[in-house]
Amino acid sequence: SFTTSQDGSFAKAGSPITLTCVGQAGSVLQFRATLGGDKMELANENTTTSGNEYTWTAEYTPAESNSFIGGATLQCQAMITEGGDYLYSEMNLMIYYDCSNLEITTIREVDGATNTISYESTEEGNRVASVSCPNDTSTEIYSLSTSASAGATATCTKETGQYDPSYLGFCQVLNAAT
Repeated sequence: SFTTSQDGSFAKAGSPITLTCVGQAGSVLQFRATLGGDKMELANENTTTSGNEYTWTAEYTPAESNSFIGGATLQCQAMITEGGDYLYSEMNLMIYYDCSNLEITTIREVDGATNTISYESTEEGNRVASVSCPNDTSTEIYSLSTSASAGATATCTKETGQYDPSYLGFCQVLNAAT
């Protein structure tokens, strides 16, 4: 069997997860893990035994630049040392970006008009940024200017690790009619 310390077989880029692989054999098992067919860089590998059951654990930290963001097959391989036969156990592992601290800017700043950016994280692991303008006064009216590349809101998704649109709109100040 093969499990990870993450719910739903998701892993956040930059955050370590614990892999656990259990196998039974009459002789010693040697374990290794692959992601998308490539051997993984692992830390804290450990194998324990209880009778003929072997339990292997290791830590894996997906990199931000991981080409497997969006999903890959994670495979635990257990090799029986006598005879060289392999036992395989597979699971799909979805690696995603961490948007929780990613900030965004407005496409432009205008003197006299303060852009206020607020953030909200969603249960799905995305982050939504919003821009707002100051309240109108008796002498100034504020207006939010947006475009295709600068919206009133922008969302960073765990699948891309980037905001869409790339910028937030900006506040303009207009003189009120007297």
